[in-house]
Amino acid sequence: MRVGLFQHYLVVEQQDITIYMFSVLAPKTFVTFCLSKTECFNDIFIILKIVVNSVLMTCFWNGLLSRLNIYAINKYLHCNLNDKPEPREFVQLLKNNAVITPDVKCGILGDTSLTRKQLEENLEWILNYDADGVHNGHDCSTCDPFLLLISQLFTIDIHHNYNNFFVKYVNTKNKCGYILSLSSDKGHLW
Repeated sequence: MRVGLFQHYLVVEQQDITIYMFSVLAPKTFVTFCLSKTECFNDIFIILKIVVNSVLMTCFWNGLLSRLNIYAINKYLHCNLNDKPEPREFVQLLKNNAVITPDVKCGILGDTSLTRKQLEENLEWILNYDADGVHNGHDCSTCDPFLLLISQLFTIDIHHNYNNFFVKYVNTKNKCGYILSLSSDKGHLW
């Protein structure tokens, strides 16, 4: 058996099987592929691209889903799921329930009301969002249409910490005081 450690991946060769473990999430976190020696090494990069697009680029949606329980998802998105949806299904549910968000204010203090034109443009943006493209990542804006929509539909406040720049989404009808807290940097949301 031969083991080689390269910059971002580990290769283990034993008999006619080569195991490639790529560190794509974080140090010591690997995605593993097993290939026979007869398969082309370039194929692994095609497989890796599929894995990265299918798993890693959905942190925005996974971060939101990790903070919402299935009861709330079923209640506010008018569905009857047994388990939390996958990111693509979650986006489609949001699109199916998309509305204008007049009850939500956003900004550093959560006190900025959006104009009617902004509300309409946000709704149009959500309705035109390609749910099949969730694996390409989501560029979260400082007054993100999906965060506005989630705040509106779930009647919650959202506090988003982007590299220590805080944006609050305040639903004026949130009587229970529930706050969904998110943090992100230039490439990841948790």
